[in-house]
Amino acid sequence: MSILAGDIGGTKTRLAIVEVAGTQVHILREVSYPSRDYAEFGMLLDDFLHANLREFHVTSAAFGIAGPVQGRVVQTTNLPWRIDADALQRQYGFTCTLLNDLEATAYGLPALGTEDLLTLQAGAESACGNAAVIAAGTGLGEAGLYWDGENYQPFATEGGHASFSPANTQEIALLRHLQQQHQHVSWERVVSGMGLLSLHEFLRQYRNSAVPDWLSAEIRDGDAAAAIANAALAGRDEICVATLEWFARLYGAEAGNLALKVMSRGGLYLGGGIAPKILPLLQNGTFMEAFLGKGRMRPLLEAMPVRVILNDRAALYGPALRAAKLAEEEASELNVAALPGAQAVFIHDDPEMLSAAVARRIAGLAAEAIDARGVFHLALAGGETPRRCYEKLRYIAIDWSRVRLYFGDERCLPEGDALRNDSMARAALLNHVTLPQVNIHCIPAELGAIAAAARYTLELESAGRLDLVLLGMGEDGHTASLFPGNPANTGIDAAVPVFNAPKPPAERVSLGMGTLNAAHRKLFMVAGAGKREALEQILRGVALPAAQISNAEWHLDRAALPIMNELRGKRKCRSE
Repeated sequence: MSILAGDIGGTKTRLAIVEVAGTQVHILREVSYPSRDYAEFGMLLDDFLHANLREFHVTSAAFGIAGPVQGRVVQTTNLPWRIDADALQRQYGFTCTLLNDLEATAYGLPALGTEDLLTLQAGAESACGNAAVIAAGTGLGEAGLYWDGENYQPFATEGGHASFSPANTQEIALLRHLQQQHQHVSWERVVSGMGLLSLHEFLRQYRNSAVPDWLSAEIRDGDAAAAIANAALAGRDEICVATLEWFARLYGAEAGNLALKVMSRGGLYLGGGIAPKILPLLQNGTFMEAFLGKGRMRPLLEAMPVRVILNDRAALYGPALRAAKLAEEEASELNVAALPGAQAVFIHDDPEMLSAAVARRIAGLAAEAIDARGVFHLALAGGETPRRCYEKLRYIAIDWSRVRLYFGDERCLPEGDALRNDSMARAALLNHVTLPQVNIHCIPAELGAIAAAARYTLELESAGRLDLVLLGMGEDGHTASLFPGNPANTGIDAAVPVFNAPKPPAERVSLGMGTLNAAHRKLFMVAGAGKREALEQILRGVALPAAQISNAEWHLDRAALPIMNELRGKRKCRSE
């Protein structure tokens, strides 16, 4: 299962296709984007998916975002982006989860090894309990991890936006200085990239010290915060040195505040992009003395482990682990992975999401087959859910000139009849794409079942093995036009005549069971409460025709889920 993970920040956004095994995250593809180059997140996401759709089938996504997540929507704090998880699900067809960026980092901690952490304070040997994460970067993020006795449960906060509290005369003067610029002065205004600039500007005025020409040039031509920090670490400018030391003290003071509020006996972690770059200031005692400087609470803080996160992918690992965990919980709750012969089972909230996901899946498999063999042999299914899928597929880039199109079954009705599957496919898809007519192989069902099946068998034999067969399932468990108990199910030809179908018309043509099972890929689309009973029977081991398709990929909507799983399938209330 491929997961799309994202770390969305005010400066840069990283997207990655990953696979998760336990607590290990394996990155298959990763791209970093300058966030401010895109007017909205959807444009950036489109770029990434367009470049990677051919290689990877994404089933779920999770994004850590610098901003408060409210329900399923977030308005980014330092970007003009509004990100709506439900809208992303409808558009792209994958399950989507939104996390606050620090909550995402907290979820990523299990993926880190000892080499990814630097210890500033070991804490008590028996340290155990809640934990906390604080991260200064473009902004200041804070999150907690509640210890429930067995596992950590991360939760988001917006503590970085709590009011800055000065501790001495100089900091009171800083507060007054910043109040002239901002209606509210938060900790983020002093402990962040922008905070470093504010501290430097204030100290220049406070000490009546001009900015050296060389530093002015570096600030003007590059990353201003990095220029100040580098000058301080190199000892090139006294004010820069004082600025960075002050920044470290303020960082430590607010980290101590967070540790007390969360009661983080299990440890406090420093994330974000700044901490690894100023390790000398964190290790020389400046940070820790401010962290511990809480009067009577000092012994409590001394017992807490304090570690710096050195691996900047923690905020990317977290969404991946969370998405994988939710998928695991869902599979466990719904218990549909036990479908006989299923290669994989995917649950979608509604038919629209199901059809969008399958449309993208078809496009990905088409690209894969064309790259490997130069052609994509696809058999279409009839029905309402496939129709929705075809309507979405017309907008997805596919090299239709290399597609050879077949049909899984057809009703014996006159050519052009609106009830035929090929008529539905033309209206929903084929009339809207540049697919050569010679590449469309309709079943000549107007000839009658026996003659049409014989002629279509010859066409299929010349085509060879199909790359993908799309399948639906009826309320009685039939697929294509293979109905329970019908003699056609045991037919050995590539296409078989069907008589006495339980729904009109009684005469049909269907791909044979052997042809369906021989396809490289088989994909079921099943939606609606009317399919529940058939799925229940399949789960109980009843050999309905749909259950006889081996190694199939099943896409189900929630309405179709068996009643026996319904209560377990109800999601718990989740903040994300």
